[in-house]
Amino acid sequence: MFAITGNWADAATWESARGAGDTCGPPGAADHAYIDAGSGDVAVAAPGQCVQLDLTGYAGTLALGDAIDVGSTPLSYLAGTITGAGNLTCAGGLQVYAGTDLSAWTGGITFDQAAGDFTLTSNGVTLPAITVDDAATTFAMADALACAGFTMAAGVFDDAGHDVSLGGALAISGGTLTSTGTWTMTASADATCNGPLSEFAVAPGVTANLTGILRTARFTAAADSVVTDAAGAGYIYFVAAASGWWHAACRVGASVRLYNVTSTPGSAILLDDTYLRIDGNADTAITLDADIDLGAGDLLFYAANGRLHTLSLAGHGLVAGDAVLGRTGQTGGGILHCGSGTVHLDTVAAGDACNVGNALALDTARIAATGTIDGEHIAVTSDGARVLSGALANVDVGYGDRIVAWGREATACGAGVEQAPRGMGIMPLVAA
Repeated sequence: MFAITGNWADAATWESARGAGDTCGPPGAADHAYIDAGSGDVAVAAPGQCVQLDLTGYAGTLALGDAIDVGSTPLSYLAGTITGAGNLTCAGGLQVYAGTDLSAWTGGITFDQAAGDFTLTSNGVTLPAITVDDAATTFAMADALACAGFTMAAGVFDDAGHDVSLGGALAISGGTLTSTGTWTMTASADATCNGPLSEFAVAPGVTANLTGILRTARFTAAADSVVTDAAGAGYIYFVAAASGWWHAACRVGASVRLYNVTSTPGSAILLDDTYLRIDGNADTAITLDADIDLGAGDLLFYAANGRLHTLSLAGHGLVAGDAVLGRTGQTGGGILHCGSGTVHLDTVAAGDACNVGNALALDTARIAATGTIDGEHIAVTSDGARVLSGALANVDVGYGDRIVAWGREATACGAGVEQAPRGMGIMPLVAA
């Protein structure tokens, strides 16, 4: 059916062929709806339907006061100007012609395709919020996408290496996402993604509030970006992360978990009193290429049974709350290799007596602790580390190693813990 002008639901709005002059509307579920160069303005005041919506050549205004449900055809086409708060539901693919004006369309597009492969082509036009919600969906982007938000609960969606610009919330709770492009938040909104994304970025001046897990292989944020976790339930979860997985110039107000990550972060990790957890079911070893500053947030090693997670500072500094090596109830362990940097911690302790492989390699680092460094269930080694404050307990560094400490002895330590040189004006720690 071909639209003339008027209300979608009126029979007189439609003719059977362009110029036929008959009355045949409105379209039903099996009808193709053409709104083209010969059509005037069309208003949708009640729910409409068709098997395909084709606005090729259209220069008028389609006012969506209510929804249109489009059936399963390979492509529907949008052109002209679309306004209103009504939604468009497509059971097939969608192509938007360049120059289409969607700026006053506050509704959304839902893809609930039947089985088959479909594509989305936006040609540089910013789309309203997009929802993908059908277990049978197989959907791929044909070019870069800008939209007012993106939600997916089911289906299969592939960005096909194209970038996504989000002017609103990101909420991917289910389905299968294949991502090799960059997803960037360009407006402040909530974000959660079971993904994982190839890269999640927060644009300058934008606030991303993490309302749940955000799975990604790379994270980028500008110096004036804000990343927060207002409800206390959100965190960044790195999976399949190659070198350079962290490029946030701002201090991030959400916790970070690393799953089977073995590569260097790429820049300093600055967290706002939130934890960094090294997690996984395989042995991992991460060597820093910049400092870590967690504020008062904890550094946690969560190795699965029989696994070891190692963090080597490689001369870089560390600021954290408690460092917990090993996980409660798991035989896996954690290794913190301090190197020659400066380490500020509250306490250091094992996660559980059953941990195997827990180790604290102090090397020549300078250690400032507000609490106790407890060597129980931890193998401690040193090459002349300086413990400038805090207490030592159950530390025996073994033959040939030594720690010079200006602090206090909480419980008996081995002979490798040496009294600090006299005349320093600080009460020295005397070895047991």
